[in-house]
Amino acid sequence: MLKKIFVSLIFCLSSASYAFDLEDYATTYRATRDAYLKAANEMKLATGPYKAAREAYRQVAFSYTKSLTNGKTELDQSKIAGSNLDVMAKLYND
Repeated sequence: MLKKIFVSLIFCLSSASYAFDLEDYATTYRATRDAYLKAANEMKLATGPYKAAREAYRQVAFSYTKSLTNGKTELDQSKIAGSNLDVMAKLYND
């Protein structure tokens, strides 16, 4: 049974007029890749301001919560300050 399927497949492929064209594939690949790279770059540029605004809002919310609870919060300010530096470094290094 498997031999019949294999022979049929070989016959169909050999009799077909389809031929793989590497130039057509390369052209399609390059166009698709260029579109992807452009979209990825635009997304990267758009997320920078969002991340900066998110971190600023986070700092304000922490400060507000701290003022409401008289400084007694479960979060450590040094952890937030450290993560803030990491976020800023990533934004400017990317």
